[in-house]
Amino acid sequence: MKANYSYLSDGTKTKTLNASSVGYDYAGSFTYSHASNGAKTLESVAFGGGRIRKSGSTYAVDYHITDHLGSVRAIVNASGSVVEQNDYYPFGNRHPNGLTQLAANRWRFSGKEEQDAAFGIAYSDFGARFYDRSAAWTAVDPMAEKYFNISPYSYCSGNPVVFVDSNGRFAFVPFLAKMAIGVIVDLGMQITFNLAAGANLEEAFKKVDWTSVGASALIGPASSAKNGAKFLSYAIAFADAGVDFSSEKGWTRIGGGKEGYEVAIDALSGIGSSEISDGIVKAFRKEYNALSKNASYMAPLTNAERETIRRRASFVNSDWFEVFIQSISQFAGGLVDKSFIELIKTGSLSGGERGEPLNLYYEQWIQQQQGPTIQQGY
Repeated sequence: MKANYSYLSDGTKTKTLNASSVGYDYAGSFTYSHASNGAKTLESVAFGGGRIRKSGSTYAVDYHITDHLGSVRAIVNASGSVVEQNDYYPFGNRHPNGLTQLAANRWRFSGKEEQDAAFGIAYSDFGARFYDRSAAWTAVDPMAEKYFNISPYSYCSGNPVVFVDSNGRFAFVPFLAKMAIGVIVDLGMQITFNLAAGANLEEAFKKVDWTSVGASALIGPASSAKNGAKFLSYAIAFADAGVDFSSEKGWTRIGGGKEGYEVAIDALSGIGSSEISDGIVKAFRKEYNALSKNASYMAPLTNAERETIRRRASFVNSDWFEVFIQSISQFAGGLVDKSFIELIKTGSLSGGERGEPLNLYYEQWIQQQQGPTIQQGY
C-alpha cells in the first residue's frame, strides 16, 4: 500500500498516510505533517494568493502566480525572488526544462496537490477524483450521465487548454462562466428595477437595455486580461454609451435618438463605475488578507471562525468576486446616469413634478454664443 486516504461523509479529505503511517492531516486550509507516532506539526496554511509553509524553525510565505487554468506557473517568496518556475504540457505533466523547483511545494497543475513526492503516486488530487496527468482520470465521472457522449475518464473533454475542471466534477470555460455571471447580475437587476417601478413582467423585459447586458458580459473577461485590462474596460464603457437597444425603443445611437451629452454622461458613468468597483475590490482584498494573516486577531477565534475568515479571503481574491462587484457597479452607475439625463431633459427625476428642462438652458446658451439668427427670403 502506497497511501491510505480518509474522508468525511461529504467527501472532504481529512488524512493521507503511507504504509508507515506517515503523511498529512487536513483541516480546512491547514495542513499538518503526521508522524508515525501520531504527532502532528503544522506544515502549511493556504491563503488566497499562495501558501504559508514551515521552513526550519520559522514559516515562509510563498506567493503563487497562476495562469488562466489555475496552474502554478511561478512561486515568489516574501523578498520578491522567484523560487519556482513551471511550464506544463497541455494535459499537466511538468516540462523538464530545468527551471527552478521548490522541493517543499506540492501544488502545481491546476493548483492541485501532487501525490508524487510524498506517496510515490503520479496523481494530482482534484477532490472528487484523482488525475494522472496523462489525459485521463482514475475514476468514472460522477456526472457521467449528464455527458454520455464524452468518455467518463476524459479530462476537460480532451481540451485542457480552454476548459477548466476545478474539482473533477464539471469542466467549463472560465471566460464564458464570467460572462454568464455578468449577464445574470445585470439582467436580474434591470428586471427587478423595472418591476419595482410598476411594470409587469413583459414590460420589464421590453425595457431591458441589452447593450448594458452585453457590456456586463464582456467586462468580466476584460478585467482578467493580463495586459490592457483598463483599456478594454474603458472601450466597453464607451461602446455601451454610444449605442442602446431595448425591445421598447429599438436602437438609439449618437445622431439617431441619442444626444451627445447623453453619450458623454453614459461614458463617464461607465468609467466611474469601473474605477469604483476596482476600489471596492481592492478594499475588500486588503481587509480580508490583512485579517487572515493577523495572528493576534486570529488567535482568540474558534477554528470555525478562522476558517470562515479564510474562506471569505479566498472568495474576495477570486475573479468571480471581481466580476460580481463590477456588474453591480455598472448597473448602479447606469441608474445614476439615467436619472441625471432625465433631470436634464425634463427638469425633474422620473415621476416627479415637471420643471424647466436643463438642456433648454444649454440650447439658449448656444444661441447666445452664435448670435441672432438672420432669416432672409427671396
